[in-house]
Formats: sequence, C-alpha cells, structure tokens
Amino acid sequence: MKGDRLALCLLTCLAGCGSDDGPSSPVPHHAALVTSIRITVATSGSVFDTNGYVVTFNPDASAPGSAWRTANVPTNGTIDVTDATPGRWWLRLRDVATNCEPTLPYPVQVTVIPQQTTRASIAVRCGPQGILRVETRSTGADLPSAGYRLTLTDSATQDEVVVDSLAPNDVRTFDHLPHGSYSLGLTVPEHCDIAPSANVPAAVTAATTTSVAFTMTCSTPTPLVLAEVLDGNADIYVVMSDGSGHRRLTDDPADDLHPRWSPDGRHIAFVSTRSGTKEIYVMDADGSHVIRLTDGPSHNLDPSWSPDGTRIAFTSARDGDEEIYVMHADGSGQRRLTNRPGADVTPAWSPDGAHIAFDSERPDGWKIHLLTVDGGSQTRLLDRVGDQFEPAWSPDGKRIAFVGGSCDGTSCPGTALFVANADGSSVIMLENSFLSGSPSWSPDGRKLAYAETCSVFGCPFSDMPAHIRWIDGSRDVTLPTSQVVDVSWGSQTYSVNGER
Repeated sequence: MKGDRLALCLLTCLAGCGSDDGPSSPVPHHAALVTSIRITVATSGSVFDTNGYVVTFNPDASAPGSAWRTANVPTNGTIDVTDATPGRWWLRLRDVATNCEPTLPYPVQVTVIPQQTTRASIAVRCGPQGILRVETRSTGADLPSAGYRLTLTDSATQDEVVVDSLAPNDVRTFDHLPHGSYSLGLTVPEHCDIAPSANVPAAVTAATTTSVAFTMTCSTPTPLVLAEVLDGNADIYVVMSDGSGHRRLTDDPADDLHPRWSPDGRHIAFVSTRSGTKEIYVMDADGSHVIRLTDGPSHNLDPSWSPDGTRIAFTSARDGDEEIYVMHADGSGQRRLTNRPGADVTPAWSPDGAHIAFDSERPDGWKIHLLTVDGGSQTRLLDRVGDQFEPAWSPDGKRIAFVGGSCDGTSCPGTALFVANADGSSVIMLENSFLSGSPSWSPDGRKLAYAETCSVFGCPFSDMPAHIRWIDGSRDVTLPTSQVVDVSWGSQTYSVNGER
C-alpha cells in the first residue's frame, strides 16, 4: 500500500508540474550592477576644519569625453559617487585649511572598472594653527584710493599663502595659519613712505595672535614726463608718480623724444623729427603751444634747462662733431661751449648753475666730464673701467646719477645705473640690467626714475616700463607704462588735465 501511495503521489506531482494551469516556480531577479567610486577621507592632527572638503575628479586620456566632477566630502567619513565613467581618474581636495595638507601619495589615482565599486582613500594631516593680524595706518594729503596690496609668503617654501588688498586705514585678520615663519610684503605707491619697511618678517605661533602694523605717510604725487613708443612711433606722455593720470601730450607721425621739464614745471622741452631733422621744441605742460627752437642742417637734441629756466643746454652736430651748445629759452643766442675732436653729448645743468656735466668721447671710451658754463675748464668726473654716460644731478647738487658699464675690473658685459658724489667718489650701483637709461631725480632727492631701455636715437625700442628706485635700495616701483625710452621728473603737481 505504501508503494502504491508513493507512486500515485509522484504521478500526481509530475502531472501538476507539466500542467499549464498549475502553479510555477518563482524566477530569481539580480540587482543591476552600478559603476561607482567610494571615497574615504581621514583627517588627523590638533586643529582642523570640521566643515569638510570638496573632492574633485579629473579624468585623464583613458576616460575620453569625461568631464570634471566635484562632490562634498566630510572631514572624516565616506561618500559614494555613482555613475562614474570607467577609466583612470585623479582625485584632489579643495577647501583644505592652510594648516592642513594631504599626505602622500597625493593626488590619488584610481581606475574605475565598469559595474564595480572602486575604493579610494585620502589622508589629511593638520598642524597647529595661529592667527595673523595686519593693520595699515595712513596719514597725509593724498591717501591712495586703491589702497595697498598685501602678500603673505611662507618663508620656508616661498609660496604665496595670501594675496589681499587693504584700505589705507584697515585691519585684516588671517586665521588658520600653520605655525611657522612668514614674510609680509605691502605694495604702496611712490608718494607714500612706509614704516618699518615694505617687507617685514612675522612669526606665527599656535593658538596665539601675531600683530603687524604698517604706517604710511603720503605726500602729493608729482608728475613725470615720458617718451613712449605705443603706436609705432615715440610720443610724449605724462604720468603721476603714483601711477595715475597717464595721458598723451603729443600725437605726431614723427618721433618725439627726450622730454625735459622746465624748473617751474610750466613747460616741456623735447626733441622731434617732425621737420625731417632732429630739432628741439618747447611746449606748455599740457601739450599746447608747440614752438620750434632750433633749425639746423644737422641734428639738435638732448635739451637741459638751466636752474633758473632762462637757458637750455643741448647737443648739436652743426659744425661737424657733436658738441655742447647753449641758447636762451626762446631759442635765441645759440653758442657753442665745447670744441674738440670726438663727440660731446647729453648735457646736464648743475643745480647751482655753475657747471654742466656731459658725456665725452675720449680715447678710452665715453667718460663723464664737468664743464664750467662759460665754456672754460673741463674735468673728468670718474676714473673707471668702461663707458659712463647720461649724467643727472641730484636736486641738492651733491650727487650725480649716471649709466655705466657693469664691469668686473677688466670687462663690461652689461650696463647699470649708478650714483656717485659730485666729486666722483663713493660710487654705488643701484640697478644692474641690460641698459638702465635716462635717470631723473625725484624733487626730494630720495629716488630715481629711469627707463630700462636705450634712450638715444637709433637704438632699438624695448617693451619696458618706467621704474622708480629708492637711492637707499629699500624700494622699487614700476609705473603702469610700456616701451618707455626716456623719462624726466617734474617738481610741480598737476591734475590729469595738466592744470596746477
């Protein structure tokens, strides 16, 4: 009986399994596989930002058509990024505090495999933090509306940690700075003096506030007149010593060069080729009322005003060699002061009106000589190896700036900007470059403006701005100019319209 029942049961079961009306077994369903990246970030250290970071995904050439992606990631935690494109990816962190740094290997490279979860880990180590407080204190007649530029540099790595702008009287606090040594640099315009200096060290200590204060005393900016090559030819421009008010004074197809302020600041003498030869002209400080002063068969150039503004010394080749001449400020009474074989050029009148310094071509090269204004005795200023030229007297007459060979005792591979006492002693080099031409003193005698290019007719123009260099070497300011071939510093203050 048991066997019959078992057989009957088996037959019934088989019949039911084969029947269209009977119950069917369930078919298993598999979950769809997802291509993703699981990123774990672990941050350690004494102080860190609990707000987390931003992780960026940068595909390389193995993931064509992919683009940058970003995602927020906690300071300590894990995120899953789905729909990642297969291929190699670089993972980096943004918004990392300055006292924190991802540890190597970094950035992290991962290879995303289709329909798999790729895991990546980024470790961050944070050091102790400090606070830096920077204050600017400014007084004076003309505070810069644009303020100052602050640069904070890590002394160990020389990396710029912070670049910021501060108002003339401002306070700025920088948090989360790593413990260490820094250099603070404040860029201020020429007419503002800065104390203690434009660059000061600062030591940041963990859990403390370090304070640094800059004190500026600002005067009224003074004008500089320039020869700039901006439209294929040289024209005369003016700019204030703080970089403001840059504007054109002449606009002629010819070259206008060698501009020189009159002592009272009302006029500008300059050289132009507009008549076909190089001649000396004078105009009002705003560029109006241009008058020609010389009219010779050969060139006339290098005007230099007498201290009282009644006469102009200049270079002329009218008698064969280039020689030093003098004339009244209206062009009358032209007469020669030098008369010798070889060229005598670029006269510079002394502040007391008694002497004229000039470049003289001698058997041993170009040398600076001093000439009495009556055309009498001549004396050599310097006894140095190499050429010296472009003399410029300081306002008090005690020093002379000049351009000369950057010499090592026997050879002169380049040229540089120098300052010496008026008797030729105590020569110091201020700037060493290919050619620092046309030095001009500031009215207070503490600075020199110069064009880092050639300032003589026939020399190639260079795309260089005008510079202002402090005589003590403490500062150097670049004016917002370009292709400057000559510069002269005035003693008067003018508005942008050229008015007093």
